Amino acid sequence: QRLAPHRAVRWGDKTPLYVRYVPTIRALFPQAKFIHMVRDGRDATLSAVKKWAAGKPYMDSYYLLTNWRRNVAAGWAAQKLLGDDYLELRYETLVTEPETAVSQLCTFLNEPFEPAMLDQTGLARQVGGGIDEHVEVQRQINSQSVGRWQQEMPLFEQKLANHLIGPTLQQAGYPLADVPPFTPAERLHLARLAAKFTLADTTRSLLYKTGLLTLNANRRK
Repeated sequence: QRLAPHRAVRWGDKTPLYVRYVPTIRALFPQAKFIHMVRDGRDATLSAVKKWAAGKPYMDSYYLLTNWRRNVAAGWAAQKLLGDDYLELRYETLVTEPETAVSQLCTFLNEPFEPAMLDQTGLARQVGGGIDEHVEVQRQINSQSVGRWQQEMPLFEQKLANHLIGPTLQQAGYPLADVPPFTPAERLHLARLAAKFTLADTTRSLLYKTGLLTLNANRRK
């Protein structure tokens, strides 16, 4: 309904967890195109903590880094199923070379590229509906958050990232942090975080399976 006044003929959904349900979505929408946005997991974790973690004690860096690894792996696995209907796009390219990234995206979608796509702020304000989670798309594209983890991520969490998602970071082309090994005290803290994650992950999985928790539970009603 929000898009109808703008004569939109295509729509998309950017719910991150959908990456784990690609076969189902593919069956429901066989003509759909799938765009896999990949971002450095450490920057993604910092952003998620800032945006979502308040009031959610389970959502710590251990939880977010692990989910990043799972989601990236699920996206890569989906490529085998989707073939030419899959495009991997890097967040870093989108914000540092937006014209290159958007042109690539338009080619993938068989849509004409228009320079106005690089200044989406006006349209975003019109169709965003005042939703808090859509505030960022109402701002100009910028690269300020690229590599932010190097300045803002605590040393322990940099070690945690190497430990939890190091191989995936390297496979995606991101360098690992040059940090010392865990101290004995940090290893004890790591064990506590792992136990906390196992409890939270198991609980949330059961809630999803029973329908008590849905993929869009945090969206507006």
